[in-house]
Amino acid sequence: MFKKKIERFIKERLTGDVQKNALDFAAWLRANDMRLERQTVGYWADKIYFICSYTSEYVCYIAINEYDENNFVVWSDDSGSMWFENPPLDERTREIAWKNVNVCDDPSACESCKLRHGTRKTMFGKEFHSVCPTALKFINPDAEEMACMKKLFKIRKADILGG
Repeated sequence: MFKKKIERFIKERLTGDVQKNALDFAAWLRANDMRLERQTVGYWADKIYFICSYTSEYVCYIAINEYDENNFVVWSDDSGSMWFENPPLDERTREIAWKNVNVCDDPSACESCKLRHGTRKTMFGKEFHSVCPTALKFINPDAEEMACMKKLFKIRKADILGG
């Protein structure tokens, strides 16, 4: 059975800068040996949702048109690791990352937070409360946010390599 690659969904469902940035990000993930696998069972059956992994560890999750049309969303996976706690980042990258910390609005209603108890976390040197297990969330990232995501996911890859 033929499986659509993420690039095909991006070209079919996204337009303009959103499409351009999503294609750029997918190419960057592949160039960095990341594996993209579509999830098509259970909750994800009717969604366009991909898990990105390096070796057997999760790096991020990607959804196309999750919240709206022409919508590209990327969540990080913290996997219980402390890779995001205080890595060496420039101040602007930290500010962008802080702006995209995935603070849960209602931890009692969020399935992920209920299971893992959305928690207090130190993110890039700053403490946040009620952080979802998908600790970062970028919606339609612009060029500056794309550069930030690439830096952060390089750090996650190094964390995986470091064991």
